[in-house]
Amino acid sequence: MRRHISPTAFTAGLSKIGVLAAALAIPMTLMGAPAAGASTAPQSAVSIPQDAEFAPASAESASLCNSKASALPGGAWGPISKQCTWTSAPGVTQRTVSWNVVSGSNQIACVQGRMGSYHPRSWTNLGCGQSGTATIPWTSNTIATVEIRVRSQSPVSMANVNYYF
Repeated sequence: MRRHISPTAFTAGLSKIGVLAAALAIPMTLMGAPAAGASTAPQSAVSIPQDAEFAPASAESASLCNSKASALPGGAWGPISKQCTWTSAPGVTQRTVSWNVVSGSNQIACVQGRMGSYHPRSWTNLGCGQSGTATIPWTSNTIATVEIRVRSQSPVSMANVNYYF
């Protein structure tokens, strides 16, 4: 099963893997018996302070795809965002998508999604407000583009939405 990962998510993932690998680096001598006269005390390639705090990754940063869609004020649907593809496994008939408007804004949006194909399906409502999570019907064992569109619920402000799955 192949999944498309956006270049931003891929780069962020590599960065996290590199940090994790460096933090967990273990000298090869610890893998086997120590040499005669060698110290058996663990050695660390990276020093981590005892009081270090690590924030857990958000669902958005740990997602397979993280993209954006927007709409102008006035209530018309914005352009369709087609930034992510997904391959469903046999027997999987839906894709869960989460979304939120730009943090700290007073934007209110309505969001719809569908499985893109040569014969596009009808739009599924993913919710209105400032955030939401809903599922899009999907054909089992199929690779396709996830299509998302947004509508601003305000006559005077845009709606900028981040979506991820």
